[in-house]
Amino acid sequence: MPISRKLTLLVTFTVILLVSLLGITAYFLFSSSSDQQAREQLISNTKAAQEIVQSSIQTQETLSAMIMRDEELARALAEGDMDTLKAIARSLVGKRSIEMITIIDASSKVLVRGHTDQAGDVLPPSRISSAVPLRDGRVVVGLEPGNAVKMTLASGSPIRYNGQIVARLFWARL
Repeated sequence: MPISRKLTLLVTFTVILLVSLLGITAYFLFSSSSDQQAREQLISNTKAAQEIVQSSIQTQETLSAMIMRDEELARALAEGDMDTLKAIARSLVGKRSIEMITIIDASSKVLVRGHTDQAGDVLPPSRISSAVPLRDGRVVVGLEPGNAVKMTLASGSPIRYNGQIVARLFWARL
């Protein structure tokens, strides 16, 4: 085999080897860099989402405590004044991030909804946001499976009249 042919094959083989090595190096260099950037972006977005949820939970705890102390609401519940209950519930929807509101009696029967006229049905006792306020007499806020959407940031507040829990108020951000 002539020397020129051997040189051509050697140069061709060397070029192929170098291009392959450069390609492999670039792949590992850029893919690990973009993977790292993707990881950092995911961590950043997760932290931002956690901060938003935590802020919303704190807001809902504060609002629930305020609603729980509403004397007009407690009086209307104790007296069975459905018109006042509806007016209060409707006035709360759309304000302060409240997207839906339901007032439930001790047996989980829906007395009034602020976001719709539907009432009289019974909510499942498995909802923590409606069970805990009745059982423990305290405000509870957390993420729960929703009916309208997959997850709901829900709050439950006991409503007391003359020291007795007369109802629960359930409200949520969808």
